[in-house]
Amino acid sequence: AKSCDFILVKAKSNELVYRYCMSFLKDYFEKSNQPWMDVLYTYLAKKYYLEGKASWVDTNEILTIKANIKRIEPILTGRLSPPIEFMDTLGRVIPLYSIKAKYTILYFWDADCSHCLEITPQLWEYYKTVKDKEVEVYAVTIQQIHYSWQDYLRKHQMNWINVYEPFKIQEVYNTFQVGQTPCIFLLDKDKRILCKRISLEELKSYLKMLL
Repeated sequence: AKSCDFILVKAKSNELVYRYCMSFLKDYFEKSNQPWMDVLYTYLAKKYYLEGKASWVDTNEILTIKANIKRIEPILTGRLSPPIEFMDTLGRVIPLYSIKAKYTILYFWDADCSHCLEITPQLWEYYKTVKDKEVEVYAVTIQQIHYSWQDYLRKHQMNWINVYEPFKIQEVYNTFQVGQTPCIFLLDKDKRILCKRISLEELKSYLKMLL
C-alpha cells in the first residue's frame, strides 16, 4: 500500500502519468490471483476512486467498484473465513471452525464435474502426504442433489472431511465466489485466508513453503 501511495504521489505532477499509473495498478490488482492483490485493490479503490481522486471515472464505474468491494471484502486475503456449518455423510454438522489443524484446505467440488474428477484424486494423493503435518481438507460439495456425491465417496473412500448442505450451498457458493469447480482456498489455524481460488500446483507450492 505504501508503494502504491509513493508511486501515485510521484506521478501526480503529470495528469496523464497519474491517470495511467492509477488505472494500471487498479487493473493489475483486480485481475491478479496472487495473495494480497485483492487487499491492494480494495485499498486503492477506497482511498483513491471512492474518495474522488480519479476525476476521469464516471458514476457507473464508481458503482461497479463499490459493488466489487462489497463482493470481495468477506473473503479478502488475511481475513477470517466466513463460517460454514454443513453436514457430513452421516448428517452430523461439522463446522469449518471446529477443525483443529495448522492449515485447512477448503475444497469446493462437484462429483459430476469432469475437471473435479481429474483434480480430486490428485488432491487426495497429495493430502495423504501432508495430513500428518497438521493439514486437513474440508471438502464442500456444491451439489444440491447429493446422490452422485455419496456414490463417489463410497467408491473412493476419501476420509477427509466431506460436507454438504443443499439449502445453503448457493449462499456459500456466492460468498466464496466459487465461480467454477474445483475451487481451492488455503486457511491457517485460525481459519484466516492465506490464498484463494488457487490451482492444486499453487497449493502444493504454498504449503511447501509454509511447512
